Amino acid sequence: MRLLQIVVLIIFLSSSPVVGQDSVNHVIEVHNNYFSEPDLRINPGDTVTFVWMEGAAFHNIAQVDSSSDIEYNGGFRSGDPQSAPFSWELPTDYTQAIGIHYYVCEPHIANGMKGKIIVGDVVDTAESGTSLASILISLAVIPTLVRKRVLRSSKPQQESFQPY
Repeated sequence: MRLLQIVVLIIFLSSSPVVGQDSVNHVIEVHNNYFSEPDLRINPGDTVTFVWMEGAAFHNIAQVDSSSDIEYNGGFRSGDPQSAPFSWELPTDYTQAIGIHYYVCEPHIANGMKGKIIVGDVVDTAESGTSLASILISLAVIPTLVRKRVLRSSKPQQESFQPY
């Protein structure tokens, strides 16, 4: 029971931001038809501010479910499209939660104006083309391959006669 308590405590501490850890404010510039940081990785507790740059007209930020989705999913949203000068900070609920947050500019999604914010040490398997199933299968197969290699290398090798 004591061991279980220690394991739970370690998992909790490793998944929580460190108290007193300096947070970083990341700025994503909103330009016409692109974001300056379309793939941003942050630590839990950091902040993210979107800043509409000079000349940026009629843009917003809206959360979607994946990199291929184009419709707002009910998550974070900066509101109706705005023009520069304007800025918007991503709510801390999203910067505290470990995971991947995909977003688009609703008026310009057809132009490919999208991005993602990765919070914490998360692997984006959807983008790398690696599915969770293939990772699990690989993890199951590796011990078998290692075992076969060990058995094969432990068999005595026949020495061949080499004349002088």
